[in-house]
Amino acid sequence: MTTTSKIRLGVVGAGRIAPHHLRAAVNNGFILDSICARDNSQSAQLLGSEFGFREVCKTFDEFLNQQVDAYLVLTETSVQVSIASQLLERDKPILIEKPVSVSPDEIKSLCEKDKQNKIVVGYNRRSLSSTRKLKSVLNDLETFYFEIKVPELASYANPSAEEIRYMILENSVQVFDLAFFFFGKPVSWSIQSLNSDSKIANWFDACHSGCP
Repeated sequence: MTTTSKIRLGVVGAGRIAPHHLRAAVNNGFILDSICARDNSQSAQLLGSEFGFREVCKTFDEFLNQQVDAYLVLTETSVQVSIASQLLERDKPILIEKPVSVSPDEIKSLCEKDKQNKIVVGYNRRSLSSTRKLKSVLNDLETFYFEIKVPELASYANPSAEEIRYMILENSVQVFDLAFFFFGKPVSWSIQSLNSDSKIANWFDACHSGCP
């Protein structure tokens, strides 16, 4: 979908995912107005030059003073709630790279501040034509079997329970979002570990009812 008018974007974050979002924004008619990351970020400077931003801000406070139409937040998960909370005060639409947080309490707090539903989270794979097609096929089936794998765990021989938690909540949320889109929220979970360590199952038994 392309924009009907030139919307000026303010971008926060200059990590590995940023160029993909910036190319998509340009291809869909947005204007890349201003960008910031960490104070005096060299990565922000490089992206500013590569994508032709009007302004590369040295600090977040400087960024907040820029006149834009919407915000794109591409920072580390751990700081996104804090950033989004401050951007909400500007009363502009905000698109955040998923996940917003791995803390249900932080997410609840942000939702309570977002009175006008200004925040959208980038679970964009629901919009793919292949996803929509599979959804329509599944709707026509009476019974089916579907297996979901979490690929991020494959390269870890023996991760700790906390490593498992973070990998699943931060890196694999897109997988779970698609599962919920296809099948709805599950009534129960069946978790299997591919190694002899039982930490994966134990962690899910302890937290699945409270995970975002």
